[in-house]
Amino acid sequence: MLMSFKIAIDTGGTFTDVVVTDKNGSIFLGKSSTTPEKSFDSVYAGIVDASRYIGISAERLLNNTNVLIYGTTRATNAIVTNNTAKVAGIFTKNFRDILSYRSGGKKSPFKLDIDPIPPFIPRKLCLGVEERIDSEGGVVIKLNEDEVVSNLSKLKSESIEAIGVCLLWSIINPEHEKKIGKIIERELPGIPYTLSHELNPIIREYPRSSSTMIDASLKPLMQDHLKSLKDELKKINFTGEFLVSTSSGGSMHIDDVIEKPIYMVKSGPAMAPISGLEYSSYEKFGDDVIVVDTGGTTFDVSLVRSGQVKYSRDTWLVEEFRGHNLGMSSVDVRSIGSGGGSIAWVDDGGLLRVGPQSAGATPGPACYGKGGDLPTVTDAAVTLGYISPEKFLGGKMHLNKQLAEQAITKIAKKLKLDILETAAAIITIASETMIKAIEEITINEGVNPTDSVIVAGGGAAGLNILPIAESMNCNKVIIPKTAGALSAC
Repeated sequence: MLMSFKIAIDTGGTFTDVVVTDKNGSIFLGKSSTTPEKSFDSVYAGIVDASRYIGISAERLLNNTNVLIYGTTRATNAIVTNNTAKVAGIFTKNFRDILSYRSGGKKSPFKLDIDPIPPFIPRKLCLGVEERIDSEGGVVIKLNEDEVVSNLSKLKSESIEAIGVCLLWSIINPEHEKKIGKIIERELPGIPYTLSHELNPIIREYPRSSSTMIDASLKPLMQDHLKSLKDELKKINFTGEFLVSTSSGGSMHIDDVIEKPIYMVKSGPAMAPISGLEYSSYEKFGDDVIVVDTGGTTFDVSLVRSGQVKYSRDTWLVEEFRGHNLGMSSVDVRSIGSGGGSIAWVDDGGLLRVGPQSAGATPGPACYGKGGDLPTVTDAAVTLGYISPEKFLGGKMHLNKQLAEQAITKIAKKLKLDILETAAAIITIASETMIKAIEEITINEGVNPTDSVIVAGGGAAGLNILPIAESMNCNKVIIPKTAGALSAC
């Protein structure tokens, strides 16, 4: 009789990592290249890879799995790259500019020449309706249902894919929001919508409206994605519990996340500090931990102090005050565009830069041999001999050192350096960028990094974590055996 298994999956922009554990605590790892066009293919390939080490087929593994936990950066990437669904917002009349006014904060309070920030939804798609509820829940002005119908009629010509509804004081009395929901179902059947009082019942208007619109914009994309994943697993007779990791560092049932996909934003990196604390505790290195995850696309940093994972009440995507506010608390993860696939380039002033653009999984770094010809951190590491071309991805993927050197040569000519000096400079600049990200969450917030242990995860963690630790005077570094799958552990 087979043992019961648990499977955790983390799908990043470049690779998909799979961790399988049995009831004895044995760990089996799988890894595959992410396939953005059909993510189940990379998930299944990772499960197949892990099952080889157990000695059974992927189907038998799934048939004997009690719990499967899935995390991905898909939702985050969609927001950051502006690839969410076209969404409209319905607000209380005369309050449709909440997304434009925001909370009034800015990162540089003394800088007066700051360009206006475009709202998450264009103003023409932010519509007001006549209604008003007071702070006690009393109806001051009844909902003008005819105006709601008229506004929805206007949206039909805009090819709207989703709708968010956020009315004043709906958290006290949701009567009007519920009525609008019913009208949307009648007038625009099949169009998903989000009601603010159901998603994020907080008193602050801007974060509540922001989270409502973000959730609505993710529904067409993430609902199809999760339903497809669920259906594909069902076809191969997976009958266990299907959970999805969330931005809070926990997990929810897939059916709940399908209804509220905003919880998938930052769902992958949010699990890393939980894993990091476990590794530090096991090694008896203390409970002050800096957790870093260096993947192919991003470098993620999170913090654990006195055994407590650091949370943030305001979660900003892209950039504080200038990005988009998630509107709810989550694990405080700082992400920058610096990973194994980050592209090296020379700016107009002749200075070498690394990232934030990434080659991703397709076409990937030049050394992948998939048609990419731009120099990346991975190409620099291959050129320097840090990565063995024959042993990459456990020997399943062979890298082309000649293509890596050709890509690095393009940059070397511009810098008038030899190829090895250029490759070393790329690694150094990537490291310095990562150091600044760590300082942002430690030194800049009054935390002395020398008192902490660094737990380094991600497939590219081993490239430069030691010089990073040395630069920050951190004497303890843990690189777990499961480093490549840290966010799935």
